Amino acid sequence: MRTLPLFLLGGTILAVALNAPDRPAPRFAKSELTREFWAEGADFGDFNNDGKPDLAAGPYWWEGPDFSKRHAYDATDTRQSPSGQAPHRAKNPEGEMVSVAGFAGAYSGTNAYSDCFQLFSGDFNADGWDDILTVSFPGKEAFWFENSKGGESPWKRHTAYPSVDNESPVLVDVTGDGAPELVFHTKVEAEGGACLGYASPDPGNPAAPWKFHPISAPGKWGRFQHGLGVGDVNGDGRTDLLMVHGWWEQPESLEGDPEWAFHAADFAANGAQMHVDDVNGDGRADVVTAIEAHGHGLAWNEQKPDGSFVRHPIMGKTAEESAGGVVFTQPHAVEMADIDGDGQRDIVTGKRYFAHGPKGDIDPLGTPVLYWYRVSHDESGKVSFEPHRIDDASGVGTQFTVRDVTGDGQVDIGIANKRGVFFFRQEAR
Repeated sequence: MRTLPLFLLGGTILAVALNAPDRPAPRFAKSELTREFWAEGADFGDFNNDGKPDLAAGPYWWEGPDFSKRHAYDATDTRQSPSGQAPHRAKNPEGEMVSVAGFAGAYSGTNAYSDCFQLFSGDFNADGWDDILTVSFPGKEAFWFENSKGGESPWKRHTAYPSVDNESPVLVDVTGDGAPELVFHTKVEAEGGACLGYASPDPGNPAAPWKFHPISAPGKWGRFQHGLGVGDVNGDGRTDLLMVHGWWEQPESLEGDPEWAFHAADFAANGAQMHVDDVNGDGRADVVTAIEAHGHGLAWNEQKPDGSFVRHPIMGKTAEESAGGVVFTQPHAVEMADIDGDGQRDIVTGKRYFAHGPKGDIDPLGTPVLYWYRVSHDESGKVSFEPHRIDDASGVGTQFTVRDVTGDGQVDIGIANKRGVFFFRQEAR
């Protein structure tokens, strides 16, 4: 085995080598399902009830396991361009100028935004069929689409909630009742400001708008607030909620929608999805997220014995302060999963290409890379991060999903963004 040159930064070991010979990195086979821009969020679900996960993004879902057949579940699949904008054109693989369906994006060279920032699957009416929940745009509606159970006509659309703020809402079981809730913040008129909380459907009337449960005091958060997460921060067995400036502790009882205790912490400037994980193996939960969703930075926040947090960069602005010398901007979506099967959750993220078009952001036209970072630690708690490139022609959107689709015990990746929709199958190790 060759010796890996290392940098020591803030207590974190940063591995320069992208791969150690005695620890071969998993490889991924890429499938481009479409180059059209329909969404920046994607999720797997069994939409035809055949026992095989499918992939949904925007108004479509693709049949697994090969994802070659596409179905439209939403009538918006007929829209050729954003509201009022002339149809856009781009070169096809043969170099011919053709009209491009969907929203203006990377391939047309003109900027627009989709009506699907996040997409989640779940059986929201408990009929045994997976449905689809989409968050259309920060500050706008979240809809859930009722599975037509094999019908090809558009699925019936229901309003889940009329105004979902934040750029990283998440669908997860917050209450511990076995059913997921949508976590976000929104304006609550009775409270005089925006409150963080979660919304859930009425089991007796799933078609009705979901009920929002505020958990925080009113804050000055706008609809484009970055950074949101869930997890058991203090180890009491209950799910807590996080934003970039702190976390809210879930009380023993949720009866009457009590306000949760807030604990201030500096997790990030403008983060993405925030993940709670014991990174260094000391038995305390740490927090992993992007530092700037539209700039530079990825970090883990180490929880100390007194409950405070210390931020340790994983990727900075320069190669010298970044694991493996890897630097890219706009890590607008971050996920964690055990990629290599060693029992430790790893980090998956990449560049959100063309986020606000060709201007305005740092390096908006940079290479749209997708990486996974192998996370490991030694007995003393020193943590190492080994970056491994998955792809250099896709990147991330605002939300993606990592899940074992093939049933081989190895996680795969589904992504939608301004460059299209992609599936990455992990090859056999």
